[in-house]
Amino acid sequence: MSQEKINFENRYDTQEKEIFVLTMRYLGAGLLGGAPRYWSAQQPVIACANKDSLLYQEHIPYLTWLMTDEECNTKEKIFDLQPQTIYRLKVRESLAIGQLPHAHSLLVVDVLQRNCHHPMLEKELEIFRNPVSFFLEGFGEMTLDKEFNMFCGKTLWNGFECSVFFDTDDDNENTAKEASKTACSLLADCKHWDEKARKYAAHLFAEDATEWKMDSDEFAGVDCKDIPPISEEEFANRLTISEICISNDGSFQFYYDDDDMFWGHVVIVRGDLETGLEGGEIAG
Repeated sequence: MSQEKINFENRYDTQEKEIFVLTMRYLGAGLLGGAPRYWSAQQPVIACANKDSLLYQEHIPYLTWLMTDEECNTKEKIFDLQPQTIYRLKVRESLAIGQLPHAHSLLVVDVLQRNCHHPMLEKELEIFRNPVSFFLEGFGEMTLDKEFNMFCGKTLWNGFECSVFFDTDDDNENTAKEASKTACSLLADCKHWDEKARKYAAHLFAEDATEWKMDSDEFAGVDCKDIPPISEEEFANRLTISEICISNDGSFQFYYDDDDMFWGHVVIVRGDLETGLEGGEIAG
């Protein structure tokens, strides 16, 4: 057994409990490293319960378990937990670590029963499936994605349609009042913000784009001196807005299509209304 696996399992209580869970969609797995390698799966839940009452209502935990490379590459991911389904599981609660509370996650030991009948969790599923949305001028209908706690919609941003995503409010997961304020301020001056963000990204990444251009198949065998560089003006003009993400703390991220300057990656610019633009990155 690898030391990483030992360390991971030591974060959980040795006592095993039987509980019912109503699952969300499997999110993926993170690599622990070491040899042999292990991956820690993560699957959020809508609600948990015992036979008589709901559990962990102040802080709903997520499910986790360890997988080898081979197990991680399978469709089932060991336990084959489907979304929006009620299971009876054997789990171990996580120990309190730093600011993380006790039972912030549950280590799955075994699946005892699938497709369970549980009236309270069935009611929670009914609530979860009930759509939540609101109308915002300039954005139209914003619909809540309950698995990611974000409202999703579309807007016209400086002449281009793009997707928009709002964080839910800290005090109410069914509203996005704080993000909406930021969004309206941005949209009211979208031409200024869009031009400023594209110029900012060009200043950060135009030289990198030129290096990628020199490495592309199109210029294979061509002397670097004969390859025209991508200027900041050209870089800015080639970016096209694809989505905008706005947090409830007033910060935002602009996502731009790169016109294949980085071979199909996305260019991200971050900022907030008070301090302006504060960084960026290229993501794949």
